[in-house]
Amino acid sequence: MVKLRLANGGSRCAGRVEIHYRGQWGTVYGSYWDLQDAAVVCRELGCGTAVSAPSLAHFGEGSGPIVTLSVKCSGTEAALRDCESAQWDHYSYSHSYDAGAICSDHRYPRLTSGDSPCSGRLEIQYGENWGTVCDLDWDLKDANVVCSQLQCGVAVSVPRYAHFGEGTGLLRTDIFECTGNETSLLDCRLFQGTQQECSHRNDASVICSGKHEPRLVDGTNRCSGRVEVRHGDQWGTVCDVYFDLEDANVVYEHLQCGTTESHPYKKSFTLSRNLYC
Repeated sequence: MVKLRLANGGSRCAGRVEIHYRGQWGTVYGSYWDLQDAAVVCRELGCGTAVSAPSLAHFGEGSGPIVTLSVKCSGTEAALRDCESAQWDHYSYSHSYDAGAICSDHRYPRLTSGDSPCSGRLEIQYGENWGTVCDLDWDLKDANVVCSQLQCGVAVSVPRYAHFGEGTGLLRTDIFECTGNETSLLDCRLFQGTQQECSHRNDASVICSGKHEPRLVDGTNRCSGRVEVRHGDQWGTVCDVYFDLEDANVVYEHLQCGTTESHPYKKSFTLSRNLYC
């Protein structure tokens, strides 16, 4: 069975085209690689349509063999294997021409204008374009996914009203409905909101705990107590606005304490407001 993936692009819908063939992952030589070829990759992966078809190892050089080259798709094929190309094999060409694809469903977050890589104004890459997010329906569960995706711990706060300054350019009104346990924004349900109540004055912000684990203090054991996270060199408490059992489960998962539903001390789980409110 042939497997296909996009690697090193930030989500499963963008990156270097890689094919698992004859027991090894390999890449596609990007000579003649174009948007029609990338369109087939995006369709095969269930990632919408192609918005870009970078080559010249745009997403870094891969490893292993080159599986195929001189790919010529019409753009309507169901799978890359159906396209005209050189015979699939294990070639030893340079990886400096590795082909890539960016699909319309690609969504990758970044935090800008904050005081650390783990805090700032939320901007999301949609396809090739970056845009800010309206904060009207943005909450801690959504922010938890961003922090997880950026390897920044758990969400501490979601300040409103362009807390880290107003962005420019594209303003998205998408409404994310995350449970808080997803590993990527691609896994969250997405709805289209309305522009009527949004401007860059409503740009969403996220403050993550950073690459430090949270802790529980003043409880009866290590799995109960007040939630505290370290921000820089300081420990602080977590704002309890919108904080619920699903958010608490994220903390419990980090601490390997099971879930709040099953834990006998869940009713003594004390929450406090903190300096980020």
